[in-house]
Amino acid sequence: MSTKSKKLLTAIALTLIIGLGAFLRLYQLGAYSIGNTYYAATVKSMLTSPANFFFGSFEPGGSVTVDKPPLGFWVQAFSAALLGINGFALALPNALAGIGSIALLYKLVKDQVSTAAGLVAALTLAVIPVTISTERNNTIDGLLVFVLLLATWAVWKSVKSGEFRYLLLGAFIVGLGFNIKMLQAYMVLPALYALYFFGAKQGWWTKIWHLGISTLLLLVVSLSWAVTVDLIPAEYRPFIGSSENNTVMELIIGHNGLSRLGLNDNQKKDGDGGNRQPPAMDDGQHAQASPLPNQPPKRTPVNVGAAPNQPPQEALDACQSLTVGEDCTVQLPRRTVEGTCQPFAQPDELVCAPNDRPLPQNGQVAGNPPNDGQPDGERPNGGGMNNSETGQAGITRLFSEPLVTEASWILPLALLSILLTGVTLTAKAVTTKAETSSPRSSDFSRSALKDNFLSLI
Repeated sequence: MSTKSKKLLTAIALTLIIGLGAFLRLYQLGAYSIGNTYYAATVKSMLTSPANFFFGSFEPGGSVTVDKPPLGFWVQAFSAALLGINGFALALPNALAGIGSIALLYKLVKDQVSTAAGLVAALTLAVIPVTISTERNNTIDGLLVFVLLLATWAVWKSVKSGEFRYLLLGAFIVGLGFNIKMLQAYMVLPALYALYFFGAKQGWWTKIWHLGISTLLLLVVSLSWAVTVDLIPAEYRPFIGSSENNTVMELIIGHNGLSRLGLNDNQKKDGDGGNRQPPAMDDGQHAQASPLPNQPPKRTPVNVGAAPNQPPQEALDACQSLTVGEDCTVQLPRRTVEGTCQPFAQPDELVCAPNDRPLPQNGQVAGNPPNDGQPDGERPNGGGMNNSETGQAGITRLFSEPLVTEASWILPLALLSILLTGVTLTAKAVTTKAETSSPRSSDFSRSALKDNFLSLI
């Protein structure tokens, strides 16, 4: 088979694989759901003001942020600004990133192993159900995977070419990944550091110096948004959702760090940023983020009781002259809530419970999201300490129920990869032996082995 024919067949195969991946990710995208409502509400809020956009505020009032850095949601916000707030617009960036990852993975594997291995790797990524489901919603995992694959390409380019600038580019890209999902982006660092340290052609001290400078750049890019936000006085910015002390640095270490390994029992479920209310001001008012970071915050009066689990005083006052089951109306500072009078702490104490959600309990406040932080009581997809969809948090999560069943989809493709690898290694060994024993027949042997190998593919 001629080289031109091989290239044509490879191009056709790659096009079909990418086309299949695109179909599986884009077909009726967003037709059934807006996706993760917690993240969808965040994007909608970010489009209401520059301050909400910068901080990643969860609600339009700008009082509390989402539990992630804003970079991934900035991308979704641009999509929503062009296409509107809907399931398709919010999931589109993630789906496109997933399609890009298929092509990028092919490039990485092809350059280092073989064309056949690259096609198998691309096909595997294109059809595994967990990647398809992840990249068909508005979670930001697909964006993170694409960014980390791009960083891997940059580091490998630096190893092969010997150019330091590509290592710096890789560090910069991983820093961007950190501003998508924080410490999860650092999971690839041990492999990337080892790749450069043992694979680059420079001297040992030169490689150590290069890695040190790259690490410095990585930290600067990674912490740029976090440090900027933490340097702004708390009264001039939103409360940092899911943090314990209203700082992004604690959010990095706690909720998005130790709790992912099951090592921080104080942290709550993923996506609970909406349930931790910013502390009340001394005058009983809540701070709202100002339209611009350098302007004083606005204060909206909220008559809350002394106990943190009490509903708004307006919800209690609305039922003072009513009985259980009667309709009631609560005039809150930013909206009006229609509800029904229900018993609260004491049999003779009634509260106006909103009609669109159950009576507050377990520390919930009437009119606020439930304790999982999700509007309408829905949990975020894909995360949490004990999420039934992803299992118990910890280093063995991928090897425990329910995620362990995903491996069954990989096994046939893994066996095919092993077969192709075995054939390739055998062909190389036989070719080398033939070249050593009979130089005149080496061209014929190599050609015959390659034809047999291509026929297996």
